[in-house]
Amino acid sequence: MSGPGRPIETPREAFVEAATSLIERLGRSQFSMRRLADEIGHSTSAVYTHFESATEVLDAVAISYLDATEYPTPTNDPLADLEDFVVADLRRALDHPVLAALVVERRPKGVAAVRAAEYLEGLLRSSGLDPDAVKTILSTLGLLTLGAFVGLDGATKSDALRLFRNDVRLVMKGVCRLT
Repeated sequence: MSGPGRPIETPREAFVEAATSLIERLGRSQFSMRRLADEIGHSTSAVYTHFESATEVLDAVAISYLDATEYPTPTNDPLADLEDFVVADLRRALDHPVLAALVVERRPKGVAAVRAAEYLEGLLRSSGLDPDAVKTILSTLGLLTLGAFVGLDGATKSDALRLFRNDVRLVMKGVCRLT
């Protein structure tokens, strides 16, 4: 897959890159196959050669966003690693709000989505938490991330990140005390 700093390998990836740029600039509601074709200097039929529908393009953009997620090497402190990863993920969402919202809207399936869940679950399990605590933390972090992202309402990014980091710490401390 292409991404920042990597060469575009296929025409399909070129369309995904162009769609990503278009969606970030104009918003999801302004995306169309015609605009995508114009953006990259091809005909609409060329876009349809690689994608059956606009829905497929949007799914590819969401998957590309997830594929670009960086997974740091775990340290000896899995809960700190978890906190750092989740906060970095929110920071990325705040830097690319239209793409993050597209991921929430599309709920892409596949390797990229599974990889994120497995990474987070691995960090939690390595901290010695029981499976029920792991499930609780994962679902709570998902809701916190969505809430922090959706509920910005004029808050600065740094305020949102600070509050979110604090919420993550409280959730993890609370669950750890219960187990």
